Amino acid sequence: MAKKKISEIEMEDQLQSIGALFESGKVRIMKDIEKLSPTKMAKLLQLNHARYIEKLYHPEQFTFEEIHKISILVGIEPNLISEVINKEIIKNLK
Repeated sequence: MAKKKISEIEMEDQLQSIGALFESGKVRIMKDIEKLSPTKMAKLLQLNHARYIEKLYHPEQFTFEEIHKISILVGIEPNLISEVINKEIIKNLK
């Protein structure tokens, strides 16, 4: 098994901490995670940084595939992310 670099371990910890925020209910809107590894998250989702930030502010633009990728990266079920997005969409419709 290959040894992981410290930066890889730190990134895994950062991504898992995002998952923990979703699980604890602290992510109420998607832009709550804007400051948490945005460049790395955008790269892993194969989006440019600006597009990723735009989607955080307009979460209805996230595709199902992107929601699933995020859930895998942060180690949670995709429905936790979908619930945040759905609540945000409903709130914005009012």
